[in-house]
Amino acid sequence: MQEAVIKFGLDWHLLIAQAINFGILLFILWKFLYRPILNILDKRRSKIEEAQNFVEQITQEKEALDAKTSQIIEQARIESEKIMENAKKIAITESNNILEKANNASNQMLEKAKEEIEQEKQKMLKDVQQYIGELALQIARKVVFSSQINESAYKDAMHETLKR
Repeated sequence: MQEAVIKFGLDWHLLIAQAINFGILLFILWKFLYRPILNILDKRRSKIEEAQNFVEQITQEKEALDAKTSQIIEQARIESEKIMENAKKIAITESNNILEKANNASNQMLEKAKEEIEQEKQKMLKDVQQYIGELALQIARKVVFSSQINESAYKDAMHETLKR
């Protein structure tokens, strides 16, 4: 082995010094470079895990809110359908009431018009009866007072009286 050491030109003192220097360098790098980098990486890893946990939590909350929103929308839809059905029933009831009132009012107006027509008819009949009576009386006066009445004179008197 010494031959190999001489052939390669290795000096044990120098090799030990280099090993100590390498150990010191390794210690310094470990202490001031590798450990802070590992700490930074650990902090980043924990931040990433926290962010992933936060994203999962937000996703779960979003799904819960979506489910709750869907439920609320469904309840609102059902309630709006009930309100619409109720409104339709009320509208039908109100329209039936309005139609009934209108029918009652038109029936009352029709009855009133019939009564007025009947009263007018009765008045006209009285007027016609009175007029006929007056005509008959006038014809009778003319017949009684005229000296000679024949059929043509009677017709003429009647026409003359009717023209008035």
